[in-house]
Amino acid sequence: IVDIQFINNKITLNKQIGELRNEKGVLVESVISTKTPGSIRKIYAPSFTMSFLKEYINSITCLPISKQIFWNNNTKKIINSHTLSSKIAKVCDKIKIKRICFHDLRHLQATLLINNGANLESVSKRLGHSNLSTTLNIYTHSIEEVDKQVAHQFDAIVSNIQSVK
Repeated sequence: IVDIQFINNKITLNKQIGELRNEKGVLVESVISTKTPGSIRKIYAPSFTMSFLKEYINSITCLPISKQIFWNNNTKKIINSHTLSSKIAKVCDKIKIKRICFHDLRHLQATLLINNGANLESVSKRLGHSNLSTTLNIYTHSIEEVDKQVAHQFDAIVSNIQSVK
């Protein structure tokens, strides 16, 4: 759950969708606090994200009393990560790529940033990790796999050059 500032492309992450027990003891989806206090953060969003959010918000015909923008008017339920993962899976099937879930987009962002030379400490803060070692523990494998792929690509380049002789 976010607070969006379109003027400066800033998003404040200070709550999330989770499950709580209601007065009858039944688990219901609700807005809850973040996993840890360190998860509360402000990030600058890329322009394509802000454009998408603005377009999405402008398409909403009826905003619930809660002002929750990630809300399905048809089902009268919060749009959660499971719903988003289902929609992403349909898109993946349509364009014939391997299915991913919503949370995979977080890992994709981190991996792309790290592999393109982004500052590791900045990526760690962006992800809401309390320390850099958490980020390194999670993403070192991805970095090593990409490095192996780069080595194979370089091998192919050199082989092509040698075959020209």
